[in-house]
Amino acid sequence: MARKAKLDILEIHNDEQPADLESLQLPELEPEGQQPRLVRVQLGKKLIVLCAIVTSVCIIAGGGVFFWIKAGKKNTASLSDKLRPIAVTDAMQHNVANLDNFVIDYRGQGDAIRIAIFALAVELNEPVKKDVVEKQVDLRGDIYTLSKKRPIGSLFSPEGRGTLRSEIAAELDKRLGAGVVKAVYFTKFYIL
Repeated sequence: MARKAKLDILEIHNDEQPADLESLQLPELEPEGQQPRLVRVQLGKKLIVLCAIVTSVCIIAGGGVFFWIKAGKKNTASLSDKLRPIAVTDAMQHNVANLDNFVIDYRGQGDAIRIAIFALAVELNEPVKKDVVEKQVDLRGDIYTLSKKRPIGSLFSPEGRGTLRSEIAAELDKRLGAGVVKAVYFTKFYIL
């Protein structure tokens, strides 16, 4: 590339001629060898900045995709389930039925409302299909009726909850057959 230089135009009249033309100073031009080097340096800096931006965008996008894929895979097994031997896990799956989400409202004197929220785990002597126990509406209705008959004050003490557990076990044993229910446990019990 050639660089254009602005030249001053001197008006020379015939009457006045400068004594020596060498005393005139003209602007110096840079040699042509240095100019491409300067352009190459600027181009190299721009290229480095562009590569750094593209690399940053790729790293951020890759990390986002990685976390998006990782978040899609939900690991539902807890640490205790992973550490438990397979034989114990299989035996527990067939002999324990979970009955969740019991919400019972107790109306006290003066319209005071107390709510009991609990969940049960029923341990069975015989392997019974879990769906038979967990999905029966009649069993859930019986548990609801038994717990509704108990006064709310008796459920504050461990003995009162133990009595309710034994009544629920007896009712489930009557419904499922004699000797099927081994024990009933509260896995969650709140009184609000």
